[in-house]
Amino acid sequence: MTTRVAGESIEVRGAPGGDSLGDGGAPRAFLWRGRLHRVSRVVDRWQEDCRGEVWRVCASSGRGADEVFDLRADREDGGAAVAWSLVAARG
Repeated sequence: MTTRVAGESIEVRGAPGGDSLGDGGAPRAFLWRGRLHRVSRVVDRWQEDCRGEVWRVCASSGRGADEVFDLRADREDGGAAVAWSLVAARG
């Protein structure tokens, strides 16, 4: 398995009809390098520091098998995510 560290800004999309990120704040899809990746499942979630949270997800852009991605949400104090970044991609 190859790990690429990206550290790139991404746009995260939520589930239709839910809050901005869907149930429990889980990302449902994200746009990275012009490709929409749909999240098939959340593998893990952890608090990285007082303002950052990381979601490990399985996702695919429709061009092959799922890959594992670490998505970081930087938040204001107790608020919604203000910025998302792709920390790592494994596949």
